[in-house]
Amino acid sequence: MNSNITEQALDIQSIDDLKKRAIANAVATGATFAFHDLFSRIKEFSGADGGFGPGDVLLEKCAHLLPTEEDAESPEFEAATGLIEKYDLGGDTVPAAIVEATARRAIELGKFTYAGEAYKLLGIKKEMVALYAQAGEQSLREDKPRHAAMSFFVAASLDQPIEPNYQYLGPQLHQGCLGAADKCVTTLPAESLVDAGIHLMLPSESLGEKLMAAVKPEQKGEILGTLTVCRDPDLAALAGALKDAAAELARLEGGDSRDYSSVGAALLGRKTTSNEAWQYMRELCFEHPIAALCVCFKIVKNTPALVPVIRDGKPLIEHLLPPEFLKA
Repeated sequence: MNSNITEQALDIQSIDDLKKRAIANAVATGATFAFHDLFSRIKEFSGADGGFGPGDVLLEKCAHLLPTEEDAESPEFEAATGLIEKYDLGGDTVPAAIVEATARRAIELGKFTYAGEAYKLLGIKKEMVALYAQAGEQSLREDKPRHAAMSFFVAASLDQPIEPNYQYLGPQLHQGCLGAADKCVTTLPAESLVDAGIHLMLPSESLGEKLMAAVKPEQKGEILGTLTVCRDPDLAALAGALKDAAAELARLEGGDSRDYSSVGAALLGRKTTSNEAWQYMRELCFEHPIAALCVCFKIVKNTPALVPVIRDGKPLIEHLLPPEFLKA
């Protein structure tokens, strides 16, 4: 037996066994790409009689599609195995019900590109986007804003599965700040700032409009908080960095320093190579997208510095998000 073949392949005696193992693993892990890989390799590397062919070439080529020993003992793999036993896998395509089950699992695991491709293959991608949006609207009517936010997030992620480029979207909000600081997005009233945050975290114009048309004012904080956590699970780290940066800013403003780049380093948690404000902004927004609404530029001796925005003595993020979202 070839050393590149995993232990899980040792008990595979036929193409049917290989299909069952690989397809069950795909369902359990939400790996919708595995179906094409599996059937293309079977077509290319199986023997003339439809068996494994000479040596262990087919098993070796399909090894990455098989479960690890640990995965094979998981309840997800067991459930997937039970599901595929209900269907005929004798052809060279996977039954639609199995593809759909794999897409659902991909969504559970946050693999939205895989899920979107599966729904596209099934011809129901638009319908699934609409279905999740409708579920979000229903959750709002039931006053379940966190459920609603998750549904709209899934809808947007299926519609546009590529993660937004926040390292560019964030800085774009501040393009005019150096010339007109009073026009900065961070000067908006708290209510308008929350609206801006929802649109930033859900950058789908049609879904954003649908959400904003259905949401009640008192639900917006939890909506924004949930959407933000979907983009950045470590909000507590950002909240801490904003406080550290505020303390560093206060220290510098109490002296006569000409260099405020240490504030940017406090925000990001490290120095950048260029040590320039715009680079701090880009990297900060990439790691913490909501930070775009919590920082701005301050001109110090004709040089821009990235600083946290303080309102009523608190970092602006504390006016944006409910406190429970900022705790570790």
